[in-house]
Amino acid sequence: VQTCALPIYAGQVFGQGTIWAGGPTNGFLYSNGQMTNIGTLGGFNTYVTFMNDEGDIIGTSQTAGNASTDPYFYDAGTGQMTDLESLFTGGFTDVSLGELNDAGDIIGTAYDTNDNTSEAFIITPSEENPTATPEPGSLLLFGTGLSCLGGWLRKKRSV
Repeated sequence: VQTCALPIYAGQVFGQGTIWAGGPTNGFLYSNGQMTNIGTLGGFNTYVTFMNDEGDIIGTSQTAGNASTDPYFYDAGTGQMTDLESLFTGGFTDVSLGELNDAGDIIGTAYDTNDNTSEAFIITPSEENPTATPEPGSLLLFGTGLSCLGGWLRKKRSV
């Protein structure tokens, strides 16, 4: 057994491993003395990136037939894996994950084929809809607002 364990969060460990050389690499969650294989999006391999204190995990997984490698969100509460690439419509591709917080919010970037730019996004799961539609550009707008506020404060101090 080959494993690559990552940091411990709230008494939980997440990582990825293979059972035999050349075999599939699968993500896992070890919690309360039990190891759970988090599965795949239908393909051969799953890789883990981040885990929050709730045991939710984000990473990438090959899809059916290993046609592509898509980002996913694994909900530890339900044991469900969601293909995050499928949430994007209107020309967004190449979704790259950034971080995952304890509330389940995911940030990252996605490429907009309509205007050939990368857009920041935040996905905010809710109780009713744990895989809500992402909001590309929200972080960009937030960052722009903070920059403007910082510039205004700097200008005000120099006067």
